[in-house]
Amino acid sequence: MKKFAAAAFVVLFVLAGAGMYSLRGILDIAENRMASALQKEGWTVSMPEKAELRFFALSPTIRYENVAFQNGQNRVEIGELQVSLAWLPLFQKHVVIKKALVTESKIVLAGREGTISLLKVRKNASNTAVKGFFDVQGIPFRLSGDCHKGQCAFGVNGDNLFARLEGTENKGYITASLKLSATKMPAAAPDLAVAAQITGTADKWDVPSFTVNWGGKGSTLLKAQGGYVNHALNADFSGILPNVAAVPLAFDGTIKTAETGDFSESITLSGGKTAAKITVKGTADSLDAAVEADVADLSELLPLKGGTLPPIFPKKIALSDLKEKQVRLSVEIEKLIGANGRLVGEVNVKARKKADEMNVSAFKIGAFASGTAVVSGKEKKDLSVRLRLNSFPAAAFGYKNGIKKGTLSGSVKLNAKEAPRGDVAGAMNGTVRLSARNWRIEPAKQQTMPRFIESIISDFTQPMNMSCAVVNVPVQNGVLVSNRQIALESDLLNMQLNGMVNFRENALNMRLSAVPKKGGVVPALLSNAMIEGTLDDPVFRLNTESGLQRAVSYGLAFLQGGQAAARQMLKAQDDLNGVCRTALESETR
Repeated sequence: MKKFAAAAFVVLFVLAGAGMYSLRGILDIAENRMASALQKEGWTVSMPEKAELRFFALSPTIRYENVAFQNGQNRVEIGELQVSLAWLPLFQKHVVIKKALVTESKIVLAGREGTISLLKVRKNASNTAVKGFFDVQGIPFRLSGDCHKGQCAFGVNGDNLFARLEGTENKGYITASLKLSATKMPAAAPDLAVAAQITGTADKWDVPSFTVNWGGKGSTLLKAQGGYVNHALNADFSGILPNVAAVPLAFDGTIKTAETGDFSESITLSGGKTAAKITVKGTADSLDAAVEADVADLSELLPLKGGTLPPIFPKKIALSDLKEKQVRLSVEIEKLIGANGRLVGEVNVKARKKADEMNVSAFKIGAFASGTAVVSGKEKKDLSVRLRLNSFPAAAFGYKNGIKKGTLSGSVKLNAKEAPRGDVAGAMNGTVRLSARNWRIEPAKQQTMPRFIESIISDFTQPMNMSCAVVNVPVQNGVLVSNRQIALESDLLNMQLNGMVNFRENALNMRLSAVPKKGGVVPALLSNAMIEGTLDDPVFRLNTESGLQRAVSYGLAFLQGGQAAARQMLKAQDDLNGVCRTALESETR
């Protein structure tokens, strides 16, 4: 008997050793295959060098610590993963999972952070059961369910969240129904209810029908119904956008897509005086977009402070997507009302991209703005831009940003012929001649001021009345040069910019001279600031040596004759009166 027991022990030990050897080989293969499959989907896998094997047990167990999966900003960090396997399949070099346990894990998906305190999966020949406890951004919920002989039911339950998925599975084909509801979600989000039918396999599935209702009592923010079949979406939707514009905006529309990637989307916006229709159609080689409106009132459409208009179209269109496409854009508004409530007039914009040419054949905003633009050529590009402004009403487009009145007039004429390497900006020639008159900017909106003005004038507690601002500069071979040709006069300060902007080299070197008229006197002592660096990242540097000398002179003048004498001293040193006239009368040939 003892000999038999000893022999049995030896046999079991050998079998166990063989099983362990087989398991390690299978694990290596399984890990490599998993990593390869995830990499194809954009995921990278970080695993410990060696898994812990607990082999001498009723069920061999593999234990991992600190497993991580990363895909862009999406990340899953598993603190501990335990997998229990069936014995006998190991000798046939197969892995059959009986139980999997995940604990102390973190997830970041679609910008949402969460934790998994427990996720348990049990499986046998006829039944699979799942149980888990999660917390996503402070919302705790539990997942539970099972599949028994093809009949499946899974549920998600939380304080304000409920979802249930029921269905059948037969030889890989699934027929299921989904119901989801969410109430009192974070950030005072409205209630959400979703119902859908799901059919197909794990590789190819359809949603023959779905409905979505999103909104609180008395207001439906979004209502949608439709289906997703054969990689094609057809849906009708309607709703309202409250608290993002001056008036609630109602919308309704349709979305249609095809398996080929073709799509068409149409939406109608209405609110107050505004009624506009937006349509977008796209194929593999073309994109058409159009905006049509009888009346568009910017005072109604511009977002409220702190509010933003959400994306209307679900399909994101990147510029790279347009590279090989023929693109057409049309905007026709019969009556545009400005943000200040005044009539602007008709808006007409027509643009087309075909092959290697972009052509803006029409650009008109009332009687105030008109122009054209053409960019063409493959290796060597041509550019032609013509823009004319005639007392363009700034307040019509900037009233809610603090611009209460003012006009902008002038012209932009730029050309580039056979620009090498497609560097159109570096080959530009022409003139920019713009003149702003009688602007009033409210102090509450000082963010409309350039940063370099803020560095000179610190007192924005009063409105700024800008009598004039002028840009009257030539552009030669991609270089803009100002010789007293950029200027500003206001009740806060007079300012002049001299120097160069080099579009070829993406560099700038300009000197700013400023004289205050009221407020911000001390910062103004450090005038003659330099604006250097690149167009993408300009650097504002104060001439501290000059500023110190000016500060001493100012202090002496103040002691001798008071503040009035000090201001007179500054005026005598830097008399910038009439800088707008000087800039306008400069030749730009």
